Amino acid sequence: MYLCFGSHKVLMAVLCKLTLIPDLTFTWTMVRHSLSWGRVAAPWGPNMDTALWELHEALTQFQTQHRDAALIVVGDFNSANLKRAVPNLYQHVTFPTRGNRTLDHCYTPYKDSYKALAHPPFGKSDHAAIFLLPKYKQRLKREAPVQREVARWTDQSVAALQDALDDADWDMFRRSTDDVSEFTEAVVGFIGKLVDDTIPRITIKKFSNQKPWVDRTILEALNSRTAAYNAGIISGNMDEYKSAAYGVRRAVREETRDTVPAEWL
Repeated sequence: MYLCFGSHKVLMAVLCKLTLIPDLTFTWTMVRHSLSWGRVAAPWGPNMDTALWELHEALTQFQTQHRDAALIVVGDFNSANLKRAVPNLYQHVTFPTRGNRTLDHCYTPYKDSYKALAHPPFGKSDHAAIFLLPKYKQRLKREAPVQREVARWTDQSVAALQDALDDADWDMFRRSTDDVSEFTEAVVGFIGKLVDDTIPRITIKKFSNQKPWVDRTILEALNSRTAAYNAGIISGNMDEYKSAAYGVRRAVREETRDTVPAEWL
């Protein structure tokens, strides 16, 4: 069985290899520190139940030792069904992998996490190659960006608004009514009209995964950091990159002070 997960390159280190009964082999491998990989060849016949029990014991031991690691179990299971022994695992291969039989399985603890595709066998193998595609799609790809109109508060527009407020005849509102509610409504409406007249509005594109506090200042800081990093890779001097990275953290810290934390999620 040949199995490929996208185009990810991983570093594997074999932790243990067990052969406990005839025709049963399984190897547990640690991929970095966050992913554990099991390769299984299960027997067919009277030893099947014993093999599943041995696999269950080995899986339990491995998961106990590496609780935070994701788990993938693949192999030629013949007629065995690992879900009988480990109910919390889900099988992702749903098509025949050799002739008209689904001998090769892939199990993970995550339901509906992968879509399996059949590919031609490698070399002289009589088992189909299996390509697993993650079913998860990033929020950015699930939802189209939306355009909205926002006020652009620049130093010039703020100064123009301040001049308009200074020139306003506020006594006119005081003379117009003695009711506090009417006075407040009139003043607020007048200020809103001044804002609409003096503060320019622009149309921006908002992406679904964009946080409320990500504005032009932060985007410019991110672009500067990327440029500094690329220049540092060429020159070997990363001092400018470190300064730009600090600038990003400072910009984020300043912008998040003006937003509601509940909106960051």
